[in-house]
Amino acid sequence: MSRPLLTTKPARARLRELERQVANRTKELATLKAIAAVTSHSLRLQEILTGALEKTLEVTELEAGGIYLLQKDNQLLTIGAYKGLSAQFIAEIDNLKVGEGFSGRVAQTGEALIVPDVSADPRLTRLIVQEGGFHALAVIPLLARGKVLGSMFLMTRRYRDFSTQEMELLKSIGHQIGVAIENARLFDAEQRRAEQFRVINEVGRHLTSILDVDQLLEEIVQALHKAFGYGVLGIALVEGDTLVIKAAIPHNWRELGIPALRLQVGGQGVIGWVAGAGQPLLVPDVSQDPRYLPWPANIQTRSEMAVPLKTKSGTIGVLNVESDRLNAFDESDLAVVQALANQAAIAVENARHFHTEQRRAEQFRVISEVGRHITSILDVEQLLQEIVRLIKETFGYYLVTIGLIEGEQLVFKAGVKTRWPESQFIPGPVKVGGHGITAWVAATGEPLLAADVSQEPRYLFWPDTAETRSELAVALKTKAGIIGVLNVESDQLNAFDESDVTVLQSLAHQAAIALENARLYNQAQQAAVLEERQRLARDLHDSVSQALYGMTLYSQAAASQLSAGCTERAADYLRELQDTAQEALAEMRLLIFELRPPILEEEGLVAALQSRLQAVEGRAGLRTEFQAEVGERLPPRIEEGLYRIAQEVLNNAVKHARARNIAVHLRRQERTVTLAISDDGVGFDPATARRQGGLGLSAVEERATELGGRLTLQSQPGEGTRVLVEVGL
Repeated sequence: MSRPLLTTKPARARLRELERQVANRTKELATLKAIAAVTSHSLRLQEILTGALEKTLEVTELEAGGIYLLQKDNQLLTIGAYKGLSAQFIAEIDNLKVGEGFSGRVAQTGEALIVPDVSADPRLTRLIVQEGGFHALAVIPLLARGKVLGSMFLMTRRYRDFSTQEMELLKSIGHQIGVAIENARLFDAEQRRAEQFRVINEVGRHLTSILDVDQLLEEIVQALHKAFGYGVLGIALVEGDTLVIKAAIPHNWRELGIPALRLQVGGQGVIGWVAGAGQPLLVPDVSQDPRYLPWPANIQTRSEMAVPLKTKSGTIGVLNVESDRLNAFDESDLAVVQALANQAAIAVENARHFHTEQRRAEQFRVISEVGRHITSILDVEQLLQEIVRLIKETFGYYLVTIGLIEGEQLVFKAGVKTRWPESQFIPGPVKVGGHGITAWVAATGEPLLAADVSQEPRYLFWPDTAETRSELAVALKTKAGIIGVLNVESDQLNAFDESDVTVLQSLAHQAAIALENARLYNQAQQAAVLEERQRLARDLHDSVSQALYGMTLYSQAAASQLSAGCTERAADYLRELQDTAQEALAEMRLLIFELRPPILEEEGLVAALQSRLQAVEGRAGLRTEFQAEVGERLPPRIEEGLYRIAQEVLNNAVKHARARNIAVHLRRQERTVTLAISDDGVGFDPATARRQGGLGLSAVEERATELGGRLTLQSQPGEGTRVLVEVGL
């Protein structure tokens, strides 16, 4: 018969301890499972913190607690969730420095902390805890991947001692919460990044529709400000070896003096370095980076990131973002801003290409208009001033001058600086082939573009043009050779490119042709003046001087007859003297009228005929009648031809017809203009006059034929004359 199994007392005690340990472990696992369920239920940080704190207080049977989150940028612990505490209490314990108080020490060391009696512990810094009647306190770090993300504190107004096993459980809970916080932050960061890239895509699509560079840059900074909340940002573009701010936030950046900030590419400032290196740069703490250069305004910057705007041709600018917080940006922010900068660079390049093509089209349109305009100017001085004015007003260059070669010198004839016409500027002459850009161009005939005159040894400094930074000069050429130089200057570096060279060469070519035409016209005018003087001399000799000689003879003869007492014969000579004097007076009036400047071009045919009748026929004592029904002016060719016909017919009436009345009628119908001139003079036989070639009839007929008109001549001796000309329109 077998004996029953006997259990000793120590064995039973060990069994009970083992059962208790199993129960506790089961409880711990259940607690961890419950916490895991809470933390995995959501990826929203606030829900995780609130749920985890409530469940921890429930399983530990404590009445109050809270969770601090560590802020990386300023190393402060801020309350993320709390329970069992008033809002006033939380306000008193919020914003705890790392290392300060119980929770601050845990965040600093990463080790859990038990405080059996807070009132007796010197590490207490926020007296509201003691005043609130709390005694026992446990603080655990919230860890993930070995980094402290915050801390959780649990408090009770009872005296409570936390066992080692309880603390291990709380540490495990803290680790779970830490991992959940990190996951929530990663999820939030991914969501934020997805939203950022969504915004970038939208902004990118919008940017491609903007073709004005200034508007484009303004839209970029406004989009970044609105989408991501960046409070200080700006875009600078590369101009030569300088970075120039083009758009920025804050909105009053122009008032803060920011436009005056120009940085050297590869030199000053974070953005200067980025422009030179073509690489993005993230600066968590600007006080630790020697490249940092403060804004010229009251802007507090503690961290900064800058990314290049790059195209195939290289770095064209920099996008810069700043914050008044330390560590405000991370690699994800850098990636987002760089993505937007890439799109911005493409948009800027497209806008520039569009502007360049638009500018080029406008330039060639202007060239065509300028060419048509200047070819009608035949006075050299006026022509040069007009060329300078048109170039200045059309292209807005800081300085425009034109010089003409006179012997061995280039003598400047016209120029304007800054504004026209208030600031006309004529530099002194330079020796062809001597010192200066224009002197070199005058000698070689080749264009010269100086993007930076300080680097151009041929540049000639003038005190009056000290603002000049770049210059372009092109030669004025004709078949005979180089006749001058067209020169433009700018107060900006790199103001001109090859398209400007092409444009100004076209303008210079047209200007040279216009100058040559003006010179030829002046020469022709001088020859015409000489010819006219010679004609007038012949006319004076053939008419007036002969008449005066005849008058002298008649007066001498009359005097002789009077001395001899032959008064009747003397009276005949005096009558002849009077008639000859009247003929001479009429001839002089004709010559004087021809010497006056014609008003035909300025006021038209009607005014010219009126002026002629008043100045010649009217003063000769003839009664004149003038009627005109023409409305608007006739074509210049027809006005010129009809006036010359009228002039010839009226001259005949004054010189030969001995008329007392002259009538001139000018009438325009739908497709015809008619000029009729009639007088009551002695008349003549048209057939005889044509055979003898007198009275200027051949000239009248030739002019009528040139106009494509029909001439009708009616006259008989003793019955006056009527001339009718009909011209089709």
